[in-house]
Amino acid sequence: MTHIIAITEGVSLDLLKASINNYDLPWWKKNIRENVIVDMDCGPVPYEPSHLASAFTGTTPGHHGCYSYWDARPSNETPSILMNNDVRSPRIWEWDSTEKIDFAVVNIALTHPPKKIHGSLISYPMNQSLHVTYPRELQLALSKKEIRCAQDVSAFYQGEARNELSEKIFMIAENQFNAAYELGKSADILIVNLTIADRFSHFFWDEVMPNQQTDYTPYIIQAYQFLDQALQKLEGLQGANDSMLVFSEIGFGPIKSFVSIDKLLQKNNLQQADENIINYKHSIACESVQGSHGINILTENLCCDRDSDQYDRYVSETISCLLNLKHEDLEPVVKNAWHANDIYPGPYSQLAPDIIIEPFDKSRPPLGDFRWANHVNRHLQTGWHRDEGFCFLKSTVEKFDSEKTQIPIKPESIAPTIAAILNIKTPDSVIADSLLKE
Repeated sequence: MTHIIAITEGVSLDLLKASINNYDLPWWKKNIRENVIVDMDCGPVPYEPSHLASAFTGTTPGHHGCYSYWDARPSNETPSILMNNDVRSPRIWEWDSTEKIDFAVVNIALTHPPKKIHGSLISYPMNQSLHVTYPRELQLALSKKEIRCAQDVSAFYQGEARNELSEKIFMIAENQFNAAYELGKSADILIVNLTIADRFSHFFWDEVMPNQQTDYTPYIIQAYQFLDQALQKLEGLQGANDSMLVFSEIGFGPIKSFVSIDKLLQKNNLQQADENIINYKHSIACESVQGSHGINILTENLCCDRDSDQYDRYVSETISCLLNLKHEDLEPVVKNAWHANDIYPGPYSQLAPDIIIEPFDKSRPPLGDFRWANHVNRHLQTGWHRDEGFCFLKSTVEKFDSEKTQIPIKPESIAPTIAAILNIKTPDSVIADSLLKE
């Protein structure tokens, strides 16, 4: 028995459907036609770590406390990377009801450093690490089989020839898959995140834009072909009654440019800075970390706490400013701006940015923290996340409940759905329902 939970991070369902008849994608073609696919609402902030934490805890960010790869409300000016213990709700492989189920967990955000589980785990570190597996000796055992524990965090575009970056991304993707396949051979359930589509989509989305042509298959489509073959091979691990759940917790689309909200705050006297270095002591608000779509009110510098009328006034004034921001072409910058408590209710909402924004134009997303944006060359990116994800189930036993899936589902429904496939109870911390028929 090996149930497969595969995340095809960053696959755009619209692009996939449009490509099926023009490219060699037999697994996708067969299964998209024959199986139930449901839309996943990954908004208002489409970002991997918070959605994967939701997917595997069965809770929302206000309950698991993760809003990015980094602390969204740092105690100093440099955000810290969120670690395994920062996920404040148990994930399905940590539940009491799964303690006798053998898991293989590969490449899931916020699993580093690796902790003991019933089975095996390859973590997702955000920086270089020599220790990425549980059990610790697993890494050596895999290396003896010429299988590497590779991570995609080093595959950022530096402006080199596209084939050079593509070779690196494909090598990482092969290693991700080979490790997952090997561990899946002896697992009751394999959970693997295959990130190749996300990596190519960030930098090479321009290749799939209308009226664009290449003398080779666009790299994003090559990523979809890689996933097609990978999912076909993973099916070979399964028995007759095993289920395969495939989902993407983000979609993708083109970007015109990233927008520095910090610079706009400076123009509106809510922030002071000198050559992109924010003067926090003389500022009211600043952007939160990448991907959080957040604005933080600098409460410590303003000598107010988050329960005060003064804080509420700063939040209201900042939201009013955000909603009135214009691009040079006079298009609004922000479509919606909310107090975080309205978007992320729960015991850990205080860890969220104070304000959450939705861009008016999805192709003009917030830049986020300037230092990290510069480090990963965001100015070279041609694609960015969208909030349209998807999920589909390939099973001879379980079926989606059409009444539960007639509107877009949310990421937190994934864990209770896996629990239903495994026929186990969910803990009290889970707040979402299974998508399956009872």
